[in-house]
Amino acid sequence: MVAEVEYYGSPVSLKSIAHFSTPDASSLLVQPYDKSSLRAIEKAIVGSDLGMTPNNDGEVIRLTLPQLTSERRKVALRNIRRDALKACEKLEKIGLIVCIVGACQLLHDWLTKKTRAIRRRLTKRQASLKTKREKKKEMYFPMWKYAIKV
Repeated sequence: MVAEVEYYGSPVSLKSIAHFSTPDASSLLVQPYDKSSLRAIEKAIVGSDLGMTPNNDGEVIRLTLPQLTSERRKVALRNIRRDALKACEKLEKIGLIVCIVGACQLLHDWLTKKTRAIRRRLTKRQASLKTKREKKKEMYFPMWKYAIKV
């Protein structure tokens, strides 16, 4: 990623010398505040790991974002997974990940316990309602329970 540009002999952040906009979904427009910095910005973009070719028209730099193919998606997912694993390894070294996993486990256990309690209460309530309905039927139709079932 382009973070700094060599501008008048000193490294300057790209955000401080240019304005970014997106004219459409597949392009990025870099508009420098000072047009003399166009070449420096273009050089920084070419030298970065973005993999895009800047189009300099003398006033702005246009970057066209390539379509995301299935192969690029796979590579992007691999990179994200690799970065996440590195971050987890760093957290594991300082012992923080163990605390997070433990806290998640406690939360899971608590939620499971509450869910089971709610299910038990619901089942008991349904059973009591069923019993009340049957008692009402017997009250209005006392012979119903002796009826022959076919």
